[in-house]
Amino acid sequence: DYTAIGDNVNIASRIESGNKELNTEILISRATYDALSAAELGQFPVRWNAKKLKVKGKAETLDVYSCEVRPAAALPPNELPPDACLAAHGNGDDES
Repeated sequence: DYTAIGDNVNIASRIESGNKELNTEILISRATYDALSAAELGQFPVRWNAKKLKVKGKAETLDVYSCEVRPAAALPPNELPPDACLAAHGNGDDES
């Protein structure tokens, strides 16, 4: 068995917990956002919103980004790959 420990693991946990505080479902760190290419950022019909997150144990707030799915109807057809809509909105096969 292995256990992940350290500052990065703690920050990741705080970011995940920040979803409740910020009323979001998906949060990523600034470092993750910066690592994504323009093509990756535009792959799915989402809008990334910059937010500040105060986390326990850190003096400064963290820059995080929340993911908001844009309605497919709001996008021009040439900006929406056919499989992107399925990935972002589910494929309709789940029973939830």
